[in-house]
Amino acid sequence: MNKDLFEQIYANLNIKETEDLLEIWQTNNHNEWSGDAFTAIRKILVERGVEIPEQRDFVTVVDNAADEKLEDWEATLLDNEDQPELYDTLDVLSIRDNINVLAKASVIVYGLVGLVSTPIASFAMMGIPIELNSFVQFGYETFITLVNTGIRIGLTYFPLKALSHILIILVEIEFNSRKRV
Repeated sequence: MNKDLFEQIYANLNIKETEDLLEIWQTNNHNEWSGDAFTAIRKILVERGVEIPEQRDFVTVVDNAADEKLEDWEATLLDNEDQPELYDTLDVLSIRDNINVLAKASVIVYGLVGLVSTPIASFAMMGIPIELNSFVQFGYETFITLVNTGIRIGLTYFPLKALSHILIILVEIEFNSRKRV
């Protein structure tokens, strides 16, 4: 275990209220909290003189083998004693996670904006009735708006996901090059 990482986890958890730590401890959710976090929580509770309650059954869910492999790689990366000097590994992983959240949020935002900007939705929001003879024109304009929205989503989502993957690839290249030297 990386001592600096454990100290950082300990410091972050030590500012939490005892009740919050007890809830985390008892819930025992290993999808949300690492083993190091539970070790730190136990240490903090003992230092505060709190009796350690029983935990619920160990909770963890693995979505698929690729996610498990990535998490194992991240754990290996974080536990490595020889951390890089030019960047903080935890910050890079956090940036990667934020990019993934931004990519998903962009799909939602562009999707909602696209739906609201369709001519049919615009007329409905203004309370203007749609005449049957202009329905073909509305259908065409709606189709063009939806295609435009799809293109915007694609031009935002895929580059952000690529950036996320490139970031991890660069970290892995750097990590693997340190092992060989």
